[in-house]
Amino acid sequence: MTFLPSSLSHHNLLLGISLTGFLCLVATFFIYVDAKKNIGQANISRHQAILLVDELRQSSDDLTRMVRTYVATGDLRYKRNFEEILAIRNGISARPSEYHNIYWDLVLTDDVRPRPTGEVLPLLEKMRQTGFSVVELEKLAEAKIQSDALSRIEERAMKLIEFGADNYEASRQSAIAMLHDETYHRTKAAIMLPIADFITMTDKRTRLDVETAEHHAQVMRAIFLFFSAMQVALLFTLYRSRHRLLGTSVDGVCAVIKRIGGGDLATPIPVAKGAEDTVISRIEEARKKLLVIERNRRSIMEKLHASEESLRTSEMRFRSYFELPLVGIAITSMEKNGWKSIPVCVSY
Repeated sequence: MTFLPSSLSHHNLLLGISLTGFLCLVATFFIYVDAKKNIGQANISRHQAILLVDELRQSSDDLTRMVRTYVATGDLRYKRNFEEILAIRNGISARPSEYHNIYWDLVLTDDVRPRPTGEVLPLLEKMRQTGFSVVELEKLAEAKIQSDALSRIEERAMKLIEFGADNYEASRQSAIAMLHDETYHRTKAAIMLPIADFITMTDKRTRLDVETAEHHAQVMRAIFLFFSAMQVALLFTLYRSRHRLLGTSVDGVCAVIKRIGGGDLATPIPVAKGAEDTVISRIEEARKKLLVIERNRRSIMEKLHASEESLRTSEMRFRSYFELPLVGIAITSMEKNGWKSIPVCVSY
């Protein structure tokens, strides 16, 4: 007879579904973790975009401040700062660390830099590495072109100071006017317009990236919770199926097997009502068969022992005939009128 075919098949099916559900749960968890990382990456990308745009705007303001201060004071330190800002932006000089934070406002008369320098990288290349779109980079390039045009105006203003030694005051006033006239302000505004467009585009794109990542994470979280609930339900169903298959707990089956293995075949195994087609009921059937076999074995062994004892007694009786002193031996033979005894010898 096949051993518990339906219950065992059902149990194996539940076990397979439970294992599959667990693998889905693990896969969903890793996808959810990756989705959370994507949210962080989207926020980092958004933050970097804002910092780089602010650096472009800030560098333009710093250039304006340095050239105006140089024209007003004639202090060569501000000219050197102007040239250094351009060199950093164009990737000629090393970029200071945390350059997006306040930097040139912290460079005082001692000319000591507030932070150490880092990599040598043009600002536009750094923007490309951040992952801006082609349209966004075009806006940045436009702003960079306008900023370069403004810096050329600022360089001409500085040259007026340098080459106007014969009439320094008039040259200085011309330079100041050049840095405050309508052309200068229009060129300055031409820098800010593409920057404003860029900010609008990057804000929309990065916000959408963040929202998409968050939505994906929410979906994966919901799927993860669904698989978690399903796994709990499957484990509970698997536990119930195992209990129905065994007819009792695992500890109960182990205790019964241990008792039978110890030779206790006389103690009946309790089988609950409705558990006739379970492991525990099969063990009880096997116990009964083993008990019958054991009883038959004992009966055969008892008969064998009795036969051995009878044989041993008979052997001892006949052995005694030859080992004890002889009184006499007679040979008998059968004749017509009956038995005839012929004495052979007599021993005393």
